[in-house]
Amino acid sequence: MASITSLVSTNSSKNGIVADFSSMEEGKHGVFRTPMKELSPGAATFMSAFQKIVAELVGTYIFIFVGCGSALVDRERTLTIGGIAMAWGLSLMGLIYTLGHFSGAHFNPAVTIALAAARKLPLLHPQVRMRGAYPAITDAKHLAHLRTRKCEDPVHRSGGMRRCEGRRYEYLPQVPMYVFPQFLGSTLACLTLSVLFNHQGDILPTLTQYKNPVTDFEAITWEFIMTLILMFVICGAATDDRASKEQAGVAIGVTLLFEVLIAGPITGASMNPARSLGPAIVSGVYKNQWVFVIAPILGAMTATGIYSLLRQPK
Repeated sequence: MASITSLVSTNSSKNGIVADFSSMEEGKHGVFRTPMKELSPGAATFMSAFQKIVAELVGTYIFIFVGCGSALVDRERTLTIGGIAMAWGLSLMGLIYTLGHFSGAHFNPAVTIALAAARKLPLLHPQVRMRGAYPAITDAKHLAHLRTRKCEDPVHRSGGMRRCEGRRYEYLPQVPMYVFPQFLGSTLACLTLSVLFNHQGDILPTLTQYKNPVTDFEAITWEFIMTLILMFVICGAATDDRASKEQAGVAIGVTLLFEVLIAGPITGASMNPARSLGPAIVSGVYKNQWVFVIAPILGAMTATGIYSLLRQPK
């Protein structure tokens, strides 16, 4: 009888043990890079999910630390809006190339929610096991098939687990795996800045705010349009298989840079609920923060909807 190690090695050589859904294109996946013969399927799945969580946490932390840190340094007007815009745009560009192959480099709940709504990001992170063998974890299309197939044996559901015909299907909610680390990373970055810049009161310049004569409607419109543009570029540069993925980081980073130049003096150019709520939580100032949660999500979802229409077959 073949050993478990040999079974794992055989299956991994054919199909790969873990499908990494960091790619935002549905149905495409890379193989977990740690040698699979050293990991059980459960450990491999855990590591795949763990990579995404850590990548989003660390990436969001660095992104917010650099961007909000530039706003704090600019209190003496040493950087100006151009310097702040470069800090946001170039840091995002670098992080996309550094962490994109782990999680897709979202760093933004609006992006995650919009991709999930457009079915570019699977809602569930799957693991499949069989009796006596370790099969490959499926891609998004195979997962949809497994979830809809008919079972001859009774199906038992509990704790996100399905048992059917000697197989066990386990699903981990994927959107929370992205969103919670994003908010945590933003909050931790702002806490770090509050210590480095002498406590809460000194991080007030990092808040996304708008003042008279800008109205709530105007602020919502600005954030909606800016996020729509950013998400539209993400869809075209990072999720379309016809695009040059190597240049996605440049396209997205430059887009953010110019949007901060345009909307920064008006609303703070958030386009990211985590970017706004992190400083708000640390400073305790929540005035008008609902604008920077609702408008970016609506703008991102609208952008994915428009791009999906453009991709419809002629």
